[in-house]
Amino acid sequence: MKNLAIQAADGGRFNAYVALPPDQTGPGLVLLHEAFGVTSHMRRMADRFAEDGYVVLVPDLYWRIQPGVELSDAEFDRAMELYQKFDADLAIKDIEATIGTMRKMSQHVGGVGVVGFCLGGTLAALAAARTYRLCGQLLRRWYCQSCGRTEKGEYPDQFPLRNRRRALPA
Repeated sequence: MKNLAIQAADGGRFNAYVALPPDQTGPGLVLLHEAFGVTSHMRRMADRFAEDGYVVLVPDLYWRIQPGVELSDAEFDRAMELYQKFDADLAIKDIEATIGTMRKMSQHVGGVGVVGFCLGGTLAALAAARTYRLCGQLLRRWYCQSCGRTEKGEYPDQFPLRNRRRALPA
């Protein structure tokens, strides 16, 4: 399973990339994309978190504007166009729907956390503040000065994720 359809609160449907851990079960992690959409970089990050034991969903938060967006760094202007049309309040509802879907997955055991990069980092913080589903849950945010990079300008996938699995509260 590499994609999963999620029912939005307002009746629409959107896709999420799915990455499963080697033993096929684990705590949940919702990975929120940058302004460039669900790119190969985001899928690689999901796969790396899954290698560490997490069940990972990467929801397509641009689905209301244009489903399946996957832009490169060279398409920065297009990414900013999409961002200008983006409704963060609706995205929070979609994140909540993603968390709800995660909790119903047979592979999910334990709690659910949210992590995001750039736009996704902001949304992770907003989701923690605005949704009861994340109240008291793990929240980790990568700050960046340029989408996908840390404050030092490195790509996050240069950091080892091994042995960083933490038990998430149910």
